[in-house]
Amino acid sequence: MKLMENRMTNSFLIKKIFTWFFFMLTAAILSINLAYWIPAKEIDFGSHVISNDLRFTGGPYPDASTLAKLKKQGYTTIISLLDPWALPQEVFLIDREETNAARLGLSLIHIPMLTGKTDSIETSRRMDEVAKSFANQKYYVHGYGESERVSLFINHVNQAHSASAAATAVAGNSLTSMKTVLHLERGAAIQLDHHVIVSPKPTLEELKKYFINTSIRTVISLNPDEDAAESAEMIALLKAHHIAWYNLPIRIYPYDPQAVLKIVDQVKSLPDGVLVYSLYMPPQSTAISAFMISWFSHLPALPKNIFRGIPMHEGEVKIIAPNVAIGPQPNEAEFRDYLAERSIKKLGYAGPCETAEANHDAQLAQAAGMNWICLQSNDSIMINKLRTEGPWYVYGPSLALIESELIKRLYKWRPDQTLQG
Repeated sequence: MKLMENRMTNSFLIKKIFTWFFFMLTAAILSINLAYWIPAKEIDFGSHVISNDLRFTGGPYPDASTLAKLKKQGYTTIISLLDPWALPQEVFLIDREETNAARLGLSLIHIPMLTGKTDSIETSRRMDEVAKSFANQKYYVHGYGESERVSLFINHVNQAHSASAAATAVAGNSLTSMKTVLHLERGAAIQLDHHVIVSPKPTLEELKKYFINTSIRTVISLNPDEDAAESAEMIALLKAHHIAWYNLPIRIYPYDPQAVLKIVDQVKSLPDGVLVYSLYMPPQSTAISAFMISWFSHLPALPKNIFRGIPMHEGEVKIIAPNVAIGPQPNEAEFRDYLAERSIKKLGYAGPCETAEANHDAQLAQAAGMNWICLQSNDSIMINKLRTEGPWYVYGPSLALIESELIKRLYKWRPDQTLQG
């Protein structure tokens, strides 16, 4: 009987100890849980981190009231670095934030990242996708209570931004749409639109620093004299990073503006991430000048350098539009050896049409393989032809009378005249 009582006493003590242990364990878990959970809407790890392009601001986890403030400050998208595998709380914080953001009409992007970990290919891809987008938005980026994840994200954005345009760069038909991306050893790299950059030939170090491991997927050389041996190391570096390299040369003598337009169409057909280079930038580079003029005007381009330093017998040639040059009366040899050699396809004669001089010029132009048209100062049809065809060379005894009108009606900005150095 006494043995039975002792057994009952021991069993009661064991149950009491187990209950006490279970209570203490539960309390410890709850304490840890509360310590992690309660500060969520108050915690701050110091001053906010802002990306170089000013689009991304990093900070702590935002509660509902903070999200409302962010919306008033112009933020349109929240980027959450919370990871549902970071147990126990982040899965609940994710759910709470989704509800709050939806209620306020804010976009929410999830890029899960464990603290100190950015080696996930998918995480890097998604960070690249956001960093290199050209949406004109303000993003608020957060982890939870630590700054490490946010700092890693902002650093990634800054590295991507170094090799892409400013966030507000957009394509267009005015000089102000072009943005300087980088100042390289041989000149400035320029963003033409959301996926194409033109640049002086980068050094190997510049390639590694600014273009490798970015959105650049294709590199194109416009150099007609590209030395394959000298470029071998660069090509090998690009190949090692799965970046394609092509040589699409733009030749100056003989110059072919239609070939330039074909190259432009080829580049425009490529997927995002194209770097196009020549040795230098305008005004030194005729190839880049021709490429840029054709890119924006969709016309057969006349870069300045094909006329620079080599005047005609009676004076200098002046370019007044992407596809139109004006100048003095050519002598007999200049129809063939000067104008046709520079790929002038059409001649516009400003003067009396029914004269011996006009008829003689028409015959010389035809012999040189060019079309010859007599222009009238009030001929709107001819003006429209000058806008859409060519390249044109306009000359004649009445040029001085219509020159200002031609410039007024045909002028467009030209990269090789406005980009100096």
